Amino acid sequence: MKRTNLLLTVLLAAQVVIFGLGYVFCGSEEVNKASRVLLLAGMDRDSLEGLVIEDKDGKSIKLARDKNGWSLPGRAGFPADAGKVDRILGKLLGMESVYVVSRGTSHHVELEVAADKFQRKVTLEGPKNKKLLIIGKAGSDGYSNVRLDPGPEIYAVDDLKAWELGTRVSDWVKRDYFNVEKKRLAGLEIRRGENNIVLERDNLAEWKVNGQPADKKEADGLADKAVKIEVSDVVGLLSDVVSKNKVDQGKTPLTLVLSLATEQLPATAPAGEEKKEAAPPEINERHVIHLALDPDKDTNVYCYSDDSKFVVKLDKWRVKKFFEINPDKLAPKK
Repeated sequence: MKRTNLLLTVLLAAQVVIFGLGYVFCGSEEVNKASRVLLLAGMDRDSLEGLVIEDKDGKSIKLARDKNGWSLPGRAGFPADAGKVDRILGKLLGMESVYVVSRGTSHHVELEVAADKFQRKVTLEGPKNKKLLIIGKAGSDGYSNVRLDPGPEIYAVDDLKAWELGTRVSDWVKRDYFNVEKKRLAGLEIRRGENNIVLERDNLAEWKVNGQPADKKEADGLADKAVKIEVSDVVGLLSDVVSKNKVDQGKTPLTLVLSLATEQLPATAPAGEEKKEAAPPEINERHVIHLALDPDKDTNVYCYSDDSKFVVKLDKWRVKKFFEINPDKLAPKK
């Protein structure tokens, strides 16, 4: 019995401490603990048409959806990463209030959920309604403070952080600009004015460079960079002369030509009589990619593929090898 009374006393003391902290933090307003409430009830994921995210520095990004899926209208309609958009919409539309932090306006600035003091503003646009969510700083308990504008209430939510709502193009763009199967790559030509490099192979075990045996590790490294190119930003449409000239008239322009075999190349070269009879791989695809250094920013490269309607930016480190490689480095190591 004494043990039970002691336990009840401890629990009562804990409740008093929690209430006291809430009173100190929120003034005379009570910290309202209640059952979880779905904050964006009534918003239908399948009918959403737009998502706008703004950060505290005034940077913003807009995502829009049409019959082809999600895209970035501010970046010439370049496709967005559907998986990323779907995940964040799941978090937003499934977001529940753990408790009400405050029911008035006196803590909006302090908790960064005010109209002019916030971490993120998120606007969800449907065909008939629009919701504005203001996300503030996280509390000491790990919950994020959130306000559904224009309401004054501040809610604590436990499954959403401001950093998850980025405002850079690279946060939402479909990163794969160009992606082909490396095991089908039979030829890679690097055209740099008169300094051209031609890599060829008819099996996965060996390369030739300009008709001579090549160092496999160096050649494979170039192949890895060529078969998959990821976007960091979108410049515009290829049909726009200004966008296209970023590459054609850029610094140190070069062209990649990839030749793909109909099927995966064999793992090794045939031996004996089979080697004499072996035919070169049948090529059924060729892809041409144009690159040029950004003259204004050393970390960027402009790019367009003849297969795409977009001109894009790449992080230089992804394609740096093509600007620096020389045939001597591709010779077999002795």
